[in-house]
Amino acid sequence: YNLLDAQCSYLNDWIFHNATNVAANIFQAGRKKNYGFMDNKFTMMYLPTKPDNLANWLECFNRAASTKPAGVEQEGYTHYTWQSIVPLPRCNLTQQLMKKYKSNEKHGFCDAPIVEDHASYPGPLAVDLQKIFPKIAALAGLRKDKRVPKGWISFNRRKDTGTGDQQYELVISKGNARESRKTKAPKGLAFEGENQHESVEEPLFQISNGIEIRGLHDLFCVVEGLLRTL
Repeated sequence: YNLLDAQCSYLNDWIFHNATNVAANIFQAGRKKNYGFMDNKFTMMYLPTKPDNLANWLECFNRAASTKPAGVEQEGYTHYTWQSIVPLPRCNLTQQLMKKYKSNEKHGFCDAPIVEDHASYPGPLAVDLQKIFPKIAALAGLRKDKRVPKGWISFNRRKDTGTGDQQYELVISKGNARESRKTKAPKGLAFEGENQHESVEEPLFQISNGIEIRGLHDLFCVVEGLLRTL
């Protein structure tokens, strides 16, 4: 039984099954107001504020991943070629965030769902994720650990155009993130989180060859295992 695959089924499908090229960055990029950014070439998801625990962090992206693009349910095809989703966790919601992201909302195109605490949704986890993945909680800045610095996870999944095989890359970073290029993209959309999770420093871990990660639970187990070697 893969706990996170089942509990975060929308997010698990979004990263591992729904698209051929996916970049998933989880946790804060250095000191930037960027607590996660994901892109699958059709949908961008950006988390602009910090959730208060690991379950709520994943719930933000899980709810974002469940947000359907306009046209899919009614007509069976998408109205747009792109979708922006900015989940706003109830636990850290401010008027400023509401004004910036909710005022631009156009459902199925530019979404800003308010995400309740994980425990308020049906069938919540009966276990504390921060006890199962204590090193990841430290990486996220949710608890102190003498060996694990604050940092973030970057996971990329690509389909090789020649062989059709899946290629995986996992990077666990620490320290500051590089300054991203100035963009003319409109404010209040998921574009704001793009190109911000590249570290200035050497990564803690970088693995690309010989790695096969099949789901969200698998990903968290691999990261937790690597962090425990520090």
